[in-house]
Amino acid sequence: MADLLFILSVLLFYSCFGINMLKGNQEFYISKPNEISNIYPWFVGMILPVFPFSYLFDIHWLAILVLNIPILLFIGPFVTKRYIHLFASGKGLDKDIKTSLIFGIAIFIIALLINKT
Repeated sequence: MADLLFILSVLLFYSCFGINMLKGNQEFYISKPNEISNIYPWFVGMILPVFPFSYLFDIHWLAILVLNIPILLFIGPFVTKRYIHLFASGKGLDKDIKTSLIFGIAIFIIALLINKT
């Protein structure tokens, strides 16, 4: 049960990353290096999924970080499109970003609590 929740939290982090990229740019996953606001999606997409993956797999966190990059770039667009298609609120992408991030963090914490017991 905890493993499924870890995977779900990773998918929500990926969707948060993808929605940020779609919102800020015309092209998917290309960001302007001068804007500080572009650091946020990369942090959510690259760093936060490392924590659930480290609980799922017995691999060093640095290896997971490196492996997360191609996973994010290949699976991320598909997850984002499915998330927007299924769960878009119609109130703008900002609300969808916050919703996916909050639910991703909440599900990760629940999975941690289940995993500890």
